[in-house]
Amino acid sequence: MTPENSSLSKLSQIEITKRRKLPIAIMLVVLAITYVFIPILFFLNDPDEAVSVKNYLAYFTNENAVISFVIGLIGVYFAASTFHYLHVPRQVDFYESQPITRKSRFNSLVLNNLVSFVVPYVIFVFLGLVITATTGVNLIANGQVWGSTLAYVVVFTAFYAITSLAMLVTGNTAIAMLGTIFFVTLEWIIMLVVNSFYSEFTFTGGSTAHTWTAFTNPWSQCFSSGSQPSYRGIAVNLLITLVYLLLAYYAYQHRKNELAGTAIIYEWIKRAVKVVVVLLASTIGAVMVYSMTNNSVIGGVLGAIIVGFLMAFILEIIFKFDIIAWKNHFAESAILVVLGIGVFLGLRYGGHQYDTWVPSEDQLASVALATSEGSYSNYYLGNKETDAESYAKVYMKLSASSQLLALAKKSAENTIVERNDYDSYHSGSEMLSFIYRLKNGKTRVRSYYVKRSDLKTYFEGVSQTAAFKKGFFPIYHDAAIQNNLDSVTFSYRNGEQTIQRQNGQLYQEFKQAYLTDLKQWDYNLASTKKPIGQVDVSWQQNGKKRKVSYPVYASYTKTVSFLKKNKLYSSKALSVNKQNPIEFYLNQDY
Repeated sequence: MTPENSSLSKLSQIEITKRRKLPIAIMLVVLAITYVFIPILFFLNDPDEAVSVKNYLAYFTNENAVISFVIGLIGVYFAASTFHYLHVPRQVDFYESQPITRKSRFNSLVLNNLVSFVVPYVIFVFLGLVITATTGVNLIANGQVWGSTLAYVVVFTAFYAITSLAMLVTGNTAIAMLGTIFFVTLEWIIMLVVNSFYSEFTFTGGSTAHTWTAFTNPWSQCFSSGSQPSYRGIAVNLLITLVYLLLAYYAYQHRKNELAGTAIIYEWIKRAVKVVVVLLASTIGAVMVYSMTNNSVIGGVLGAIIVGFLMAFILEIIFKFDIIAWKNHFAESAILVVLGIGVFLGLRYGGHQYDTWVPSEDQLASVALATSEGSYSNYYLGNKETDAESYAKVYMKLSASSQLLALAKKSAENTIVERNDYDSYHSGSEMLSFIYRLKNGKTRVRSYYVKRSDLKTYFEGVSQTAAFKKGFFPIYHDAAIQNNLDSVTFSYRNGEQTIQRQNGQLYQEFKQAYLTDLKQWDYNLASTKKPIGQVDVSWQQNGKKRKVSYPVYASYTKTVSFLKKNKLYSSKALSVNKQNPIEFYLNQDY
């Protein structure tokens, strides 16, 4: 029997703590290693103060995933050790025979666990900061450190609450641990299924991960803002703590003592768990086999049947702790597998609808285009580096012309053909993202393999418009350069020679010349002519080197004159092996 749970109404919190020596002792050892011994062993000998500050911040803040993981496990262990007695019939009979209300027992245990962790944890964090302060790096008053400390505290409380609920709806500690894993990972698994729709069933969804910060996973919330403490994540984890503790309290109040030792004490929870797990398992099984069998529908159906029934049989065995029980509720298992097959087929049909959808001209407010496989240059939104698609979303607003929509429809058809036919994959095509801005305020993105012949027919006119150029060439929106003119360096290279000059005062003259020459740029020029060189404009920003590249064609007379005037031009001819043709997007290294 565990002594910590006896006669709680007659014991003070100090006495309860004395009876919880083992879990508290283990926690104190872990905290001592984390916040005393590791700083002494690894940080005190750091000779570089700047490196020390960086290392200390990384260790004491949200950047340290190991600490968050360990603290989560402490929360799990505290809850499991606290309510383990409920899974042992003899202990349950002993404690329930005492004249103590369940409400009093529950509140006392929860309060003791939270105080037993929070107080020592804050003390050890402070000790660790005092140790680091002896090196000259004083972070005791650092808000980021204490914000992260608060984030770690609510990681503990959230995991404690989740595991408490798992312990109180089950009759076996091993099953409760599986329940904790279920609660913590369920949203991640749903996210996996959502991502499989875009990765396995759509050809135009692009490579962007369709994820979100899992609300039900305390670790995700802790790291939702990188190294900075996420106060939204702290609030969510506090909400998780409150909701799961209230559910745990309700489960405890209605728990039947005679069910100690069983897998799950509520029949409706067994059925709900089976529905969720088998449905997800059959769907994931279908997706996996579908992908492994070269998009075979029959393969996907077989995958759903095998994985779905296997998971259903395993659950029934676990529910009864009896291998013979695998066949229990067979009809229910079959229905769930069929539903999983239905989800799989629905995903496949939805993928086809997703790929073939092109909005009508009446639905569109504007369109933007972005090269997805490799842009010729870096892009910046203000001072922040970004990609071609994000840049186009902000700065490119093309009218929804019939030519543009015809290109989209043909490209959607071509993408499906190319993705289904490995031999023609990428043959004679370029990747192009269409960003549809709808009149209802929503934005939809599709990435197509566009035939070069279709680009010539439908895109030539679009490429000549100022609206396209302003969302494609970064020289139109150059705040990052304008804000750092004192560190600007020009480099002109033509594959044989590089000439470099550091002179930010030349930038305005270069910009004016290049913007004049860009008026002649269009798809025909980019796809049929080779540049004679490239201008790289680089600068320093927040201690990092940034760069934007501009191709120079023979017809760019204003730019060539600028280069010659400022002794940046090289007339050496490009060697044949360095003359790479620019098909659609402009290549940075040629």
